[in-house]
Amino acid sequence: MRTIRVITWVALLVTLCGCTNAALIKGGSTNTRNDVFQVIAGGEKPLPDYSRLTVSCSVKTIRACGFRVGSKDSHAGMTLIVNIDGQMVRVPAVLSREESDTIGTPVSEAGCGIRQSFAVQLQLPAGRHRLIAAIPEEGVAVGEKITLASGTENVLQLRPHYRGEEPSRLGPYTATSFREGIYGLTAVLNGSRI
Repeated sequence: MRTIRVITWVALLVTLCGCTNAALIKGGSTNTRNDVFQVIAGGEKPLPDYSRLTVSCSVKTIRACGFRVGSKDSHAGMTLIVNIDGQMVRVPAVLSREESDTIGTPVSEAGCGIRQSFAVQLQLPAGRHRLIAAIPEEGVAVGEKITLASGTENVLQLRPHYRGEEPSRLGPYTATSFREGIYGLTAVLNGSRI
């Protein structure tokens, strides 16, 4: 009986997380305002009463190792959607082939794949903002409230959480791997998890 309850709770949580991501992706993909932020080039100082926010994300995806960046047979890169207070910007991925071993690399990203990097610099009024960031192709999103001080330069990193591989015969522990896809994102503002 206890096992059935645990399975029911796990199924409910998985369903709720999926619904939450779908709602965040839908809400984040909608542009309702155009006066919240401006996309800027690097090196510009924030205006008075404004702050600068650099949003970045790096995700490794599985593709054939014969992949050539820019070739006709390559898959198109993913898109990062950033929505702040109702204004949305789509950030295309910069693709690069990556083959790494487990030395000096997180185990979850070891192996041959394609690195998809996203970055955008925004200038927005200082204060509290509602942020939604999503990668619709993977079905993942994160929604957070951030507070930015006037005249500051801030960095928001979106870190992926990779799914786990099937348990091995060695035990119930699973290792996460980019080969299994992404199940979530964590927002880190200026080095601190939000």
